[in-house]
Amino acid sequence: AADPAQLANRLEGCRNTMKENARDYLVWRECRRLLDRSIARYEREKQPEVIRRAAELFGHFTRGRYSRVHDSLTGLQKRVAELSRGTLEELMVAMRLALIEYSERESEPLPIVFDDICVNFDPVRRCAVLAELEQFAKNRQILFLAHPLPGEPDPAGTDAPQH
Repeated sequence: AADPAQLANRLEGCRNTMKENARDYLVWRECRRLLDRSIARYEREKQPEVIRRAAELFGHFTRGRYSRVHDSLTGLQKRVAELSRGTLEELMVAMRLALIEYSERESEPLPIVFDDICVNFDPVRRCAVLAELEQFAKNRQILFLAHPLPGEPDPAGTDAPQH
């Protein structure tokens, strides 16, 4: 009952749409292949160095308790999700420092801002992180923001409420 000319036009429209979709699919597939190759190259060539440096820093921060970072595991074979909040934050500081060091190989050091990064660290680990940041600051500008911890003197000498 349908008009053959209308059906022929619809068929031609469907063929054109199918060709466009096929072309889009091939473009997206090639983009995905290139992206996957780029990610694999980064993981093969650059990530191991960053992870190695982060593991070194993490081991220093934790006084050797955690000495390795690999495939979301730490030196004691704990998954990242199993770490305490403070230890996880120490790992994040170690990763951040390692990435900054790596990226500065190809550019000038930029100022770095740290805001209350030691708030969940125990005193021994806080000292280790701060000592590393002191060394880190020798080659770059660091803006370090922190509130005094409860029971510690306020370096500004104010009687502001403790948080």
